[in-house]
Amino acid sequence: MSSSRASARSRLAFGSLLALLFAGSFGGAYAFRQRQLDAPASVTELTPPVETTAVADTTTPLVVDSSIAETTIAPVETTAAPETTEAPPTTVAPQELPLTTDGASFSGATGRALWDDSVGCDSIATRSGAASACDRFTLGGVNIAWVIDAQGGATVLQNDPGVDEPGTWNVVLETSTTPSRAPLVTDVTGDGQAELVFGFRSDSALGVDVVEVRDGSPGVVLHLGLPGGRATAGDGQLDVWQTTSTGLFEHWTVRRDGGRWTKDGFERSTSAPAGNL
Repeated sequence: MSSSRASARSRLAFGSLLALLFAGSFGGAYAFRQRQLDAPASVTELTPPVETTAVADTTTPLVVDSSIAETTIAPVETTAAPETTEAPPTTVAPQELPLTTDGASFSGATGRALWDDSVGCDSIATRSGAASACDRFTLGGVNIAWVIDAQGGATVLQNDPGVDEPGTWNVVLETSTTPSRAPLVTDVTGDGQAELVFGFRSDSALGVDVVEVRDGSPGVVLHLGLPGGRATAGDGQLDVWQTTSTGLFEHWTVRRDGGRWTKDGFERSTSAPAGNL
């Protein structure tokens, strides 16, 4: 009985202790909270945020998606256009210009005439007895006369003072072709002695005969056949032009070097001088 009461008192005492502990704890907490509420509120100074500028990261590595298969672009084949080379201008060879006596208008002839002062040139016009023009002079120590016949053609005569009597003229050259003008007496060979240079025109062609005294007798030493031709006889040379199928003129300068005829100075042009033959 006494032990039961003792146990009851012990439980009562323990409960009172717990009650005191709880009351003290609650009261302290209440007092602490009350002091916080009674204390003046502190003012917190707000600092505005600092603005910052974001800088782009330029070192961001390139992310390659390895799941995409690598493709190779095939090079495009380009074929260079073939080089075009301009064809060199076609070189057209000059027309032939033989430097011979072939085709000469004059040929050798014989005959005799007596000069008569009363009739003049007609007295030595052996072809028809009538002359349209004539002249007499001395070449290479030989007396020479030329006659253009009124009926056409021409004649070259000579008088050798050591053989022939005065007034006697021997026919040495003759042609049935009438010269285009009186012959020129000029030194085209450049040897210091004059020659007779005849021009013969037929349609548009021009023939040229150069007559020189050789071994005491006149003879043809050069014939030129010039289609569409023109010619100028001068000291030491002949300048001649002939036309081509395209209408251009081909020019040559003809000279005699020693005993050989030569040509040089070739050129083409669209026009040419009239010449003197």
